[in-house]
Amino acid sequence: MAIFIGIGINLVSCFKGNDDNKLFREAALAIVEPGYESTNYLFRLDTGEKLIPTSGISDPTKLSSVKRIFISFYFDSEEEINEQESVANVNEREYHISVIYIFNLEENVAILPAHGITSDSLLTKYYDPIKSIDSLRIKDNYLTLWVNYNMSGEKLHFFTLFRYEEDGVKEGKAGEPDTLEVYLGHNSRGDSYYGTTSSNFVFSDMGYVPVYYKAFPIKDVVSELSSVAASNLVLKVISREVSPSSQDTIPVSYSVNYFN
Repeated sequence: MAIFIGIGINLVSCFKGNDDNKLFREAALAIVEPGYESTNYLFRLDTGEKLIPTSGISDPTKLSSVKRIFISFYFDSEEEINEQESVANVNEREYHISVIYIFNLEENVAILPAHGITSDSLLTKYYDPIKSIDSLRIKDNYLTLWVNYNMSGEKLHFFTLFRYEEDGVKEGKAGEPDTLEVYLGHNSRGDSYYGTTSSNFVFSDMGYVPVYYKAFPIKDVVSELSSVAASNLVLKVISREVSPSSQDTIPVSYSVNYFN
């Protein structure tokens, strides 16, 4: 059960639901949570609502190692939608749904001891520039990025988030938050014919979501920090991008508060 793009590149697990007589279709980022009673798994939206699947997952075991997802689904009941809107606490709202598809968004994270070492694949394999990081957020120890880059649509690009242990946390001054630098590595796998961008690709068809949305588990990245330090931490994501003025490849940083 895989979804493919271009010339047939396999991406991620996909679960197909039944769309007969369904009227209310939605799609969103979510976290997979353990279920209860007869439900193996639940899905918690970033906005707090809980989704309870009633159909569309033929093999629940395929979700056993999946955490950060993009889910497309139908609401089962208009009446339930109206009822739940009256629940004041968004985190207590529950909706029964039929799953259309689920994409696992998780990418790799690498923690290296120091810059420039022989095994530093950020310098040897993951050095291709991107166009931009269009948005970013941290939720449940996952850093999710909207990564825009040139592509042909015929090759799946690889991404890894790197952190160097020698960098450590930079203490903020004059009330500013502490910062921790991480690096987004991009391997285009030799994709040199750029007919489109990842952003255009996904907005032409949401079935291409994993091309644009990238999620990285960052629990190990900040594992040595105390909860107090983490609450005052800004993660600075550094990418390689082509300067529009000089066409040189330059480092560009994007900041996001760590709120776990």
